[in-house]
Amino acid sequence: MPEKEAPLSPVDGLLRSFAIHNRIHLYLLDALPAEAWQGVPPGGKGRTPASMVAHIHGGRLMWLKATGVKALPEPLEKAASIGDAKKALSASAAAIHAMLEAKLNGDARISGFKPDAWAFVSYLIAH
Repeated sequence: MPEKEAPLSPVDGLLRSFAIHNRIHLYLLDALPAEAWQGVPPGGKGRTPASMVAHIHGGRLMWLKATGVKALPEPLEKAASIGDAKKALSASAAAIHAMLEAKLNGDARISGFKPDAWAFVSYLIAH
């Protein structure tokens, strides 16, 4: 009979949830037809998939900087390739994970975000 996995700590469960969230972004990029990457949105308004991913990555970089992380991943240009976008999202997710792990195992405060790092993860996933 297979052994049961040990239950995750709340911190590990939240970090795993963020990792799953990022993997979904990567899966979507894998499934996106190349011609849709810079395609005009329906109705001509809104962001292209490329600019949406650049926005997500840029938002992560903004929060990393706000929390005092010194070694930031490179920014992502809106004209970047899908492959570049996947690398950028992976890099910013790893940096967010490291920052969150420290915050969640410490005072759980995110500078400029209330109430705490727990709610911040929900914000990142919902945004």
